[in-house]
Amino acid sequence: MNADVNDGSELQITRAYRARWLVPLTAPPIENGVIIMDGERIQAVGSYDNLRENLPETLIDLEDSVIFPAFVNVHTHLEQTKFEEPAGNYFRYLSRSAADYYRRDLEQRPAII
Repeated sequence: MNADVNDGSELQITRAYRARWLVPLTAPPIENGVIIMDGERIQAVGSYDNLRENLPETLIDLEDSVIFPAFVNVHTHLEQTKFEEPAGNYFRYLSRSAADYYRRDLEQRPAII
């Protein structure tokens, strides 16, 4: 197993996860995919066939699973105003949404449940 000490307090372990499907945010789904992690950081995402020679000793086979190798915040607020133009990215959407909410008078703000 590849391991080294990061600042003396955390053990960094390089490992790989294999799954039937990987669904990256910026590329088409990958069948028989692998994601290589170093600690909590993604080092590589690709097909098992392309990455098998560079795999770390620790390979965790998740079998017939699907991995989404990124943080995805899937919650929504249906009561919010629909914007005329798409925000383009999630952080821009959050910024516009918060600005829209705080621009309203208290009576005009949707109830937060």
